[in-house]
Amino acid sequence: MTIFIKFKNSIKKNKKRIIFGNLYNPGNKNYDFTKKGHILNLYWTNINKEVCDKAHENGMAVMAWFFMSDKESYAIYEGLIEKGVDIICCNDPLLAKSYRDNFYIKSKIGKLLYKFMLNIKNYFIKYLK
Repeated sequence: MTIFIKFKNSIKKNKKRIIFGNLYNPGNKNYDFTKKGHILNLYWTNINKEVCDKAHENGMAVMAWFFMSDKESYAIYEGLIEKGVDIICCNDPLLAKSYRDNFYIKSKIGKLLYKFMLNIKNYFIKYLK
């Protein structure tokens, strides 16, 4: 505990901001919504819209995590996003990247954002060599 206190005091002294989170095991549904600015890290099957809404109302973000043995899919990512998840901690980064890229291609706002990001990327490549 002493190491953590020294670390915490060092952060305050240097005015650095580190976001802490609470990690909950799948069986534990006794969530602490009092940690404003923290991240509520929940096993993906424990997440529902009500939990996300309550966390957001209390100034918290919600992260979904998976066991290594879990099968991830577009449908699962889509469901988590619809419920209000802010962060998905995945074990299949290629699937997650593919989902993200398809999101940008499918939605109107996504297409605009994707074009905007490409324009910025091309600008930096061209002018900042």
